[in-house]
Amino acid sequence: MDDRSLKVLEFYQLLEVLKTFSVSSLGRMRCEALRPSTDLPSIHSRLIEVLELKGIFETMGDIPLQGLKDIEGIFKRLEVEGSILEVQEFLDLYRQIDLCKGLRRFFQKLKVIDAPHLQAKISKLSSLKTLEKEILQVINTKGEILDRASPTLKEIRQQLGEIREKAKAVLEHLLHREDIQSIFQEQFITLKNGRYVLLIKSNYKHRLKVIIHDQSQSRMSYFFEPLEGVSLNNEISILIGEEKEEEYRILTDRSNRVREERQNLWSDFEILGELDLLYAMAKFSIQLKGVEPILNENGQIDMREARNPILSFQKGGQVVPIDLHMGDGIKTLIISGANAGGKTVALKTLGLLTLMVQCSLPIPVKEGSHAVIFKNILAIVGDEQNIEENLSTFSSHLLHLNQILEKAGPRSLILLDELGVGTHASEGCALAMAFLDRFREKGSTIVVTTHFDRLKAYGYLHRDVENVAVAFD
Repeated sequence: MDDRSLKVLEFYQLLEVLKTFSVSSLGRMRCEALRPSTDLPSIHSRLIEVLELKGIFETMGDIPLQGLKDIEGIFKRLEVEGSILEVQEFLDLYRQIDLCKGLRRFFQKLKVIDAPHLQAKISKLSSLKTLEKEILQVINTKGEILDRASPTLKEIRQQLGEIREKAKAVLEHLLHREDIQSIFQEQFITLKNGRYVLLIKSNYKHRLKVIIHDQSQSRMSYFFEPLEGVSLNNEISILIGEEKEEEYRILTDRSNRVREERQNLWSDFEILGELDLLYAMAKFSIQLKGVEPILNENGQIDMREARNPILSFQKGGQVVPIDLHMGDGIKTLIISGANAGGKTVALKTLGLLTLMVQCSLPIPVKEGSHAVIFKNILAIVGDEQNIEENLSTFSSHLLHLNQILEKAGPRSLILLDELGVGTHASEGCALAMAFLDRFREKGSTIVVTTHFDRLKAYGYLHRDVENVAVAFD
């Protein structure tokens, strides 16, 4: 699809609204990347999934998708042979596994509403019970490596606990000695550089045989380690090193285990991303009161009570609906009417609703409306002036018209706002008719807005062209 046309039809503005309905950054990225498709079967397939999910929301409420997180970075790390995952990354993987389990359970119990396409998608989620158990064997949900992760780790931590108690007992004994009570700044044991120490007043630092580790910010006291506690603190340091080595070994082992399931985890990640996109599309559709149109590729457009989606979000129920009909031999619409009467809105509404359909989004129209799947949707809307290329409004208008003409074909929807504007009326009208002739020769479906009376007369001269009008209520 032509990027410039997507911009002028406010398609990207629509995606900005759409992404607010997703539950995760993963879904928001999928919304931003959404583009119109030209393949009718794939459009219809995703549209069915959106409608099934919409039905679930309207009948049963939400689905258990909250907590979904973008963990693509973890998969990139796993691609590097020998890389070790962090504890938090294991937790994120566990939560994805748990999320998949919850979704499978939800859709297995789904009885009230029929959703075969979504159930087929959810059935592809992996059941990684063994990996889930192996992760929870070593890490708890707070992100701590558990004692039970290995017998060696359990033994090291037991030894650490015993030595720490002995070290604290030595320092407690000093704190309670009557003959040196006056030297202590505070009556508590603290840690400095991983070693148990006490706080001594600065003017007493030579009173005992100690190792000074640091000075307080106020410079009124020192952190000191009594010689009686040095050997115990040394043992603690050695055991902490051994503990870290064992934790590293455990994380290495589990990282290799996760790497074995990387393909299944990635597949689940992709499905969850798609599900969050569908989630946003279904919620968006409910808000917009969107329905499924009847899709075709034979040029039959029949949008009844169509509402512009951007205006609908901005103004709620105050949007005036319009009817747009093409087909039965009519390939060109010429829309006329008073200034500020809604010609451009009608043009943009047709373009934006068609783009929505080709993104598999239900559209705000009356039930039974028809929409066409086009290969190209090409539009010129608004001021075409290009200051950077030193082109006037009219020159830019012509340049863009030529570019569109080159791309146009039998399955193209051409939307032209005020065709031939920017020059003398008679010249602009002649030029507009010449371009319409060329677009019609190419077999394109064309909608133009105009205030030229002679262009309206053009509509009466050709069977495949129809004049329509917008008017104030």
